[in-house]
Amino acid sequence: MLLKKTAIGALTAAALACGTLLAEPASATGVAAGPCSYVCFYYNSGGQGATMLWNPPAGWQGISDLQSSQFSNCNINNNSTACNGLGRSVKNNTATVYNGDFGGHTVAVWYNSNYGGAHYTILDGDTPYQLGNGLYNQDASVSAW
Repeated sequence: MLLKKTAIGALTAAALACGTLLAEPASATGVAAGPCSYVCFYYNSGGQGATMLWNPPAGWQGISDLQSSQFSNCNINNNSTACNGLGRSVKNNTATVYNGDFGGHTVAVWYNSNYGGAHYTILDGDTPYQLGNGLYNQDASVSAW
């Protein structure tokens, strides 16, 4: 009986460990934590098309000019290799932005480089936003606080 309880305990522990291990990759691809666990810029409306994933390191406030940033991923959930916007500059080509969980920061997408002009603020964990405030395909910089 003791052997049977020990075996059941070991199987339960192994199942829990596997569940934990499986949960981590799911949230890394965005399955458990919304579309992605970063700040995600999407080429198309509705969180579609090519993406740029931005995970600001501690102390880094933003990207002052998105010209050199590119849409370098396709459909982050299934690793597709062909999609609308792949390889294009993020600057003035973003339709949707999602602020995934990267530490409770608020993100602002700005009309001008160097954080100037109109901006659109996106709270941590909000649903993907089609850029408003005249910023649809008119994004030049991004900041976080």
